[in-house]
Amino acid sequence: MRCLFFDCPVTIGVERPTIKTLDLALCAVGGNTGNLLFRHGIASSVIDELTPCHWSEGQDLAREQHFDAIILGAANWLNTYHDNGNEKRARILRGLNKSTICIGLGIQHAERTSKKLIFPDATIEFLNVLRELQATVLVRDEFTYDQCLHYGLSNVAVIGCPSNFIDLSQGQAAALSSKSASKNLFGKIALNHGYLRKDIRSHDSALIPFVRETGGHYIVQDNLNGEIELALASGGSASLPGRSLLQRIFTPFSNGSVLCPGLVKADVNLMVYFNALEWIEDLRSCSVVLGTRIHGCIAALQAGTPSVITTIDSRTEGLAETLGIPRVALSRLEMSKRKLDPSVLVDKAGADFNPYIRRRQHLLSVYIKHIRDFGLTPSPRLFEGVC
Repeated sequence: MRCLFFDCPVTIGVERPTIKTLDLALCAVGGNTGNLLFRHGIASSVIDELTPCHWSEGQDLAREQHFDAIILGAANWLNTYHDNGNEKRARILRGLNKSTICIGLGIQHAERTSKKLIFPDATIEFLNVLRELQATVLVRDEFTYDQCLHYGLSNVAVIGCPSNFIDLSQGQAAALSSKSASKNLFGKIALNHGYLRKDIRSHDSALIPFVRETGGHYIVQDNLNGEIELALASGGSASLPGRSLLQRIFTPFSNGSVLCPGLVKADVNLMVYFNALEWIEDLRSCSVVLGTRIHGCIAALQAGTPSVITTIDSRTEGLAETLGIPRVALSRLEMSKRKLDPSVLVDKAGADFNPYIRRRQHLLSVYIKHIRDFGLTPSPRLFEGVC
């Protein structure tokens, strides 16, 4: 099949980042580098011809060329607080009127509930269009599944996140099992930079000394408050050329207040990746990856590196539960630096990754069935993970 692949123009990574401004590089990944893992997971799971594009670009392409279907890399589009651009999505999808598969759709809401949620009008219209198109909708968790049924969608299944299917080799599973056997013997530690909530900043601040002491990485995914610019200015990226990418470098970082207390003085290796495979490859040398970012956690697992997710909301809790990833709720943790360390997180979450591996086999079978039923051709590599 020949498919338009909305809604970012990337799969593995940003092409030719050395000649792009930071704004253009971020636009290509929807403002968050975690989308690279998400989109690479989808693109690498089929052998069909995919044309990655933004919405207006895809609409123009459809006027000039023939496409058989539309693939939506959907992510957090069902948000109860704002419409997240769904007016444009609904309008363009209805105008294109093509077979549609929506992959990875998830809800952004304060807490899980079985009751029908009320979304903004544009989001309800987007769901109406999916129903009209009889779209295949593959969602990240049971919470999203139930809400899709509330809104009349019929062809819905839970698959977690497609980035969970990037590396399905026996070597990856064996690496997870062997590393988790020595759960409290930490070598290099990576920490995924979280959000700017006070409790999340306290969580990161408590763990940063362990990252520094082990020569690990503090990985940033978005530039909401200049975090990526700080990482690039420090020369800490494996996949970007540092200063040459920037038109400007913000400098409100002298006291570390933007990221978390004491960060700049801690001399931590700040990292940002604009290539999914380089990100995964770098994490192979770590002994554990921690933090509140779910895609940073999934990247580690694809590298065969144990990862524990600190869940902060219904979104991270729901996806971690679906995938079987060891997790602990932020609300259960004591934020004192004297009490929060990697061993505490690992002990609270558990370090047995066999349930994760078994769960992934089930989710993968569901994923293969639905993309095949839709008419896509699964990549042969997917069958490495099916027993």
